[in-house]
Amino acid sequence: MAYLLSRLPSWKGKYPASDTTHFDDLQMRSDIYEHMHRLPRHDAEARAHADYRKEQVSKAAAHHWNGMKAAHAAGNEESAKKHGMMYGLALHQLGHKDLLNPPPEVVEAAKDPKSEIAHFKAHPGDAFSLPPPEPDEQPTRTGNEKQVKDRAAASKMAKAEEPQSEKCSACGGPFHPETGHYTSGHDDVRVCGPCTHHFVDWLKTHTRRPYGSKETPFYEAAKTSIKPGDGDK
Repeated sequence: MAYLLSRLPSWKGKYPASDTTHFDDLQMRSDIYEHMHRLPRHDAEARAHADYRKEQVSKAAAHHWNGMKAAHAAGNEESAKKHGMMYGLALHQLGHKDLLNPPPEVVEAAKDPKSEIAHFKAHPGDAFSLPPPEPDEQPTRTGNEKQVKDRAAASKMAKAEEPQSEKCSACGGPFHPETGHYTSGHDDVRVCGPCTHHFVDWLKTHTRRPYGSKETPFYEAAKTSIKPGDGDK
């Protein structure tokens, strides 16, 4: 049987205890801190529970220390490993790193084994040594993927609803209808203001050349710039 912190009875509705029969002991510890040490009630209760918790972990460590030795003596290596693991967790909770030499409180508690423990048996104090369980309401992998897909779809929809800015067909830059130019009969061909001015300047330069000039007239340049297509060859 595994002991979980979330399944233990609670003293004062917030302090877990290994058994409801320990509530009177906790209350007595709290009263001592409150009336003899002049601590506020909530501090006295917290200190009382901290002492109780340490005592329970020490008893659990002693239980598994005895169990580890008994299992080794009986040749039950599997139980010895389990006892050893829980013993290590308990000492970690106590802040004691020397596994070969347990602290005095564990040695003292180990002098009075309560039951035959050559076979692995959990201790109620293990609940204070084990890491806290994962929250019950964890989002599942499927839920996470669905949320990602929903966000991606919403993002695409938002982008589709955004007004798309028109671009210049010549340079690809921004186009504004008040300064740019639409080609007559081809509303999809848009030319921005700078490109329009550049084209108009170029057009004026070529159309102002006098007939017979040594420079190539505009229309002659336009005619010679047109190359026959493959179909005309």
